[in-house]
Amino acid sequence: MTAEDLGGIVSTLLAAGVALAAGFLIGFEREWTHTLEGKRHAFAGARTFALVGLTGALCGLVDESAILAAAGLIAVSALTIFAYARESKAEDGRGGTTEIALFVTFLLGVAAGRGELLLAAAGAVAVAGALSLKDEVRRLAHALGARELHATIRFLAIAVLILPVAPDRDFGPHGVLNPRDLWYMVVLISGLSFVGYWLVKTQGPARGVMAAGLVGGLASSTATTLSLARMTRAGTAAPRAAAAGVVVANVVMVARIAIVLAAAAPALLANLAAPLAAA
Repeated sequence: MTAEDLGGIVSTLLAAGVALAAGFLIGFEREWTHTLEGKRHAFAGARTFALVGLTGALCGLVDESAILAAAGLIAVSALTIFAYARESKAEDGRGGTTEIALFVTFLLGVAAGRGELLLAAAGAVAVAGALSLKDEVRRLAHALGARELHATIRFLAIAVLILPVAPDRDFGPHGVLNPRDLWYMVVLISGLSFVGYWLVKTQGPARGVMAAGLVGGLASSTATTLSLARMTRAGTAAPRAAAAGVVVANVVMVARIAIVLAAAAPALLANLAAPLAAA
């Protein structure tokens, strides 16, 4: 047996092992959840999910043309649809989370079989994590008001939809204006306001604003100051608490500069020690 053959065997076993582990992780979460909910019979548990993940890996390993993987995907889809149709008759209002998770498990197995081991492993952890947050998501849905939901959607629109398409070109005299850079500042200020609002909501007015100043100072003390000013004007932060948050943000900014100088230019830090201490 040559070294190349041995390497191929190891990579095959590794892909199969990752797919098997990914399926087992997702399936174990489903089985654990069903046990807590008092369900005696579940559509699929840890072993079924593990076998589906392994099947996906074998489809990806055996056939490079993806025909076998497509056939397996159709078979898994048919199985999940049949199981959902059968069990939904016996249980009104039943969700299809487990069936969708089984579908995704097969795809993660195919990814592992095609050598995307990191994608398969990370995907399994992400899926299992998302599945385990069922109660938290329900509590958040009940606690979230229209104002918070609209604010979240607006921030995501600013950061995800508008920022990528903003022109990254210089305009104006001497090219002083760059729409992408300007919008980065808008996203930063909006993001700090968004984080600050949730910190105030979850930690209380005083602790939340102080935490917002601490976190914001790591990014930009100027943006944090503007963000806290907006929160004060909107009535979500008390003026004294916001002032304390601004002080915290600027102290963090000075400490951040000192740490960077100590690591990159210790001699320059010695010359700037007095101004930084005064700041």
